Amino acid sequence: MPAEVASRELRNNTAGLLRRVQAGEDITITANGKPVALLTAGSPHGADG
Repeated sequence: MPAEVASRELRNNTAGLLRRVQAGEDITITANGKPVALLTAGSPHGADG
């Protein structure tokens, strides 16, 4: 289950959250306690073919 982080924390700690995602963690972003987005690692540029 992904970690949940409030949108305010995303705004205040974007770099830290991106490091966590790069390390393989999925993070659900919430607004007013409701999930609104999922941060997940993408594939490297050009790796699709």
